[in-house]
Amino acid sequence: MDHQIATLILAGGRSSRMGQDKAELKLGGRSVLENILETVLRVSGHVVVMRAPNQQTLSISSHLVKKMKIGFDQIEGEGPLQGIADSLIHIPEKAERIFVLT
Repeated sequence: MDHQIATLILAGGRSSRMGQDKAELKLGGRSVLENILETVLRVSGHVVVMRAPNQQTLSISSHLVKKMKIGFDQIEGEGPLQGIADSLIHIPEKAERIFVLT
């Protein structure tokens, strides 16, 4: 794992076409977000998951929660660029690269 690589996962969308929170969809017995986190944590030393203010809960295993930060959009409904901007306070200065996953 590289502590100079930070990963931002935007998981605060409305999922209006899907009808349910995409991050909570099950794939192989685990949520899509859990599968993404397991992969990302192998290479990234710092992971931030951004959510909309009304999406407070995530059903992910506690060992993953301990390895990430959860941030919330400051202005609801402004789209992914707002989520990226709001996430920057959670990214350490030592991060040389930031991967953004949507």
